[in-house]
Amino acid sequence: MYFKYIKYSYFFGLVLSCSIAVMLLLACDSKTVDPDYSRTGYDYYPLENGIFRVYQVKEIIYNILSPPDTNYFQLKEIISDSFTDSAGEINYVIQRLKRANDNEDWQPDSIWSTYRNNFQAVLNKNNILVLKLVFPFMEDIRWDANSLNTKNQDDYEMTNLFAPYLLGDTNFNSTVTVIQEENLDSLIFFDYRLEVYAQNIGLIDKIDSRLKFCQENDCFGLKIINEGRQYKQTLIAYGVE
Repeated sequence: MYFKYIKYSYFFGLVLSCSIAVMLLLACDSKTVDPDYSRTGYDYYPLENGIFRVYQVKEIIYNILSPPDTNYFQLKEIISDSFTDSAGEINYVIQRLKRANDNEDWQPDSIWSTYRNNFQAVLNKNNILVLKLVFPFMEDIRWDANSLNTKNQDDYEMTNLFAPYLLGDTNFNSTVTVIQEENLDSLIFFDYRLEVYAQNIGLIDKIDSRLKFCQENDCFGLKIINEGRQYKQTLIAYGVE
């Protein structure tokens, strides 16, 4: 629905202001009422120096000229530093490390940065700003993840708000799922992307599958993969160093 599509932070400010006003009215009672920050969503994107998360990753690369190339590795993200940018936002530096398995040493992979304010969580990936989450959380809210860069519009949708999520043998009590793309029925390409965030932890599960199918006369409609990538990133450890 149109009224649930958000592109500018003005709406978030209005909603947040109204929420604060309600909290202040409630605080006029004989008892002090603390704001429920778990409903805003801030704690689903925690930022603090030393926070780390380790993921098991499976990646399959498809190329029409060769068999699929399957890779398994571990990815570690750790917040190693912070700085204030020209707009006054506190940015946190994310060091990304990779290794083949538990027996190998971590090797540098890349460095990203991120910030979170009252309205949004933004990831700076290779100098491209991506709007990962919007605040406060609302079921089925939609927004353009590329509204802060020059890329084509890419609509994300928030769903399964504050729902439990089973990941392997671990049950996370409160999570939110962000559907980034859900094109499953095309005979030309397949595009399915989602991320799941858990309260007080952050990203716990990520799927990114983008495939192009054969379009020749003898294979069109059979969904034979010509090229693409399937990527699955699953949390296996987290904490503060």
